Amino acid sequence: MRVRFTHLTGSMRGSVEEFSLPVIKVGRAISSDLLLQDEQGLHRLASRMHAEFHLNDGNFTIYDLSSRNGTFVNGEPVSEKVLSEGDQVSFGLNGISFQVNFVESLDEEIEFLRTTPIFRELSLELLQRVFRRGQIESYPASSTLFRVGEPSSKLYVIRNGIVELRSPKEDGKQIAVNYIGPGQALGETTALIGEPHISEARVPEGAEIFQISAEKLKEMVRSNPDFAEHMVITFAKYLNRSYKKLSLQTKNKLQGSLFYFDLATVIQTLINSKESGLLTIYSVGRGLIRSMAWSTSVGAYPIGQVYLQEGQVRYAWSGQLSGEEAFYQLFQVELNGSFSFEQGVGMESRPEGEMIWRPSMNLVMEAVRLQDELNKLRDMLPEQTTAFELNRPTLNVSNLNLSLAVDAMYRLLLERPVSIIELVDALPCCYYTTYFLIKEFLDTNQIREV
Repeated sequence: MRVRFTHLTGSMRGSVEEFSLPVIKVGRAISSDLLLQDEQGLHRLASRMHAEFHLNDGNFTIYDLSSRNGTFVNGEPVSEKVLSEGDQVSFGLNGISFQVNFVESLDEEIEFLRTTPIFRELSLELLQRVFRRGQIESYPASSTLFRVGEPSSKLYVIRNGIVELRSPKEDGKQIAVNYIGPGQALGETTALIGEPHISEARVPEGAEIFQISAEKLKEMVRSNPDFAEHMVITFAKYLNRSYKKLSLQTKNKLQGSLFYFDLATVIQTLINSKESGLLTIYSVGRGLIRSMAWSTSVGAYPIGQVYLQEGQVRYAWSGQLSGEEAFYQLFQVELNGSFSFEQGVGMESRPEGEMIWRPSMNLVMEAVRLQDELNKLRDMLPEQTTAFELNRPTLNVSNLNLSLAVDAMYRLLLERPVSIIELVDALPCCYYTTYFLIKEFLDTNQIREV
């Protein structure tokens, strides 16, 4: 059984997500299966780990994880409840809400196969035949789908989760070369001829994968002329695209979705493999900008970049920020898009003050630490719309490296009361630094709430 969540409120209102995982994690943490996002991207009512759905023995049960603002089913607070068709679940009173429905028909169950290029043009009857000849397997986190050199004997289609493809380098180590997600296939061009795999396929965070043997595919080719014709045309298209790619002199790219992987994982991979090039972070649809509000732009556009030289981060930008503050900022926004790494792209000349010289692994560890500290600071401070005014004639902070941000904050407060969200948007520093300054100035009575 699959569970369908229809977004009733929030930034994704009207959209639908489906799961068949035994446990579905819900919260504002980026690692959540069901990510809670309000229209401002602020997650005011949601906890980082708010609740879990469990699918067990035909029952679909929600468990509140001692969240700060509670979990509600049809308007009633619950700590644990078996859900029924059409129930509405809210995370926090008047918070982000979803309608729950269950998908059990075979036609809807196999719809994921239609998104796969090799099966896209098949009739429903042929899709059902393919589905009945294969099976869906669940793979736990850190498991391996296949290894380099193993003969290819199956076609795989990812139903849920993501698969990381890793290829060996000359020094014997492996490097991640791609991440593929739901609806994408593996082995479609090698399974029928039993070619050895040239890469390793890992499942980093758990996945459901449909697989059908090469023998079953050959059986369908022999017994069904329509399916045989479809396969011939599909592989002809594959071959034509391959010829076109060979004629283009393009740089190698590593790309994937940030819905499944946090930024730290991607950058650590590039550091460990000592790559040189440009990492670009994209937002898809309505992406977060400096104010943490949602822009109205449609499409994918870059919201930040990181340059690496031989595995060392040397420069970063995000919005109006550059250098280390920009690098930290990329870890502090809710990323909802993808990334692309272009190998060998050179770095333009930058002012010395914008260059990053801190060892890259230390830089990533500090970015992750500040990300966690930011979440704690948000919980300590009042609502985003709360405004402050000066309580003393000057602002003083012990860390002289923050003088630019302190001066900017002082100039704003000198004119009028300013809200948290305005300070976040205006100060020349990452979110953590802004929240840190607000907290310190409140604790030392240098500013006060209006």
